[in-house]
Amino acid sequence: MEFPYTRICGRFTHLPPFFSIVQVHAAFSSSIRQAQISRYLIPSESRIMIQNTKIINNVFSKVDAEWLGLIAGLEFGLQNGERCVALENSVVDIMQGLVIPGTRFYRHSIGNYKEQLCAIAGQLDWLGARYIPARQNQAIIPRLY
Repeated sequence: MEFPYTRICGRFTHLPPFFSIVQVHAAFSSSIRQAQISRYLIPSESRIMIQNTKIINNVFSKVDAEWLGLIAGLEFGLQNGERCVALENSVVDIMQGLVIPGTRFYRHSIGNYKEQLCAIAGQLDWLGARYIPARQNQAIIPRLY
């Protein structure tokens, strides 16, 4: 079953005909408080996929790592000139928190991540998101902790 994209923000109110897809995956190490984020971009105008990884220090949990991964994925799309971006992630709780308006979070910092993501997304024409099963997520981390 494939889930539809849910619009988060942007100038366009409907799914645009051409948009890029950014898939994100995060691995977290509690012993060194570090996250490794993998971002996989399928651009809107070409079918040449781009993947890279990023290390983020001072991360306190796997949930923080996933939210920081979504922010890094959105920045990755902007760096590559994309104006309409669809975020995909395989963590149900994170995607629910992103797409359902008014979601209350058990930790205040998670709400800040969502605000930070929406502030960055203000530069886009359209931002959408959806949950994908882990087997469909092509953002692969080369070395797990």
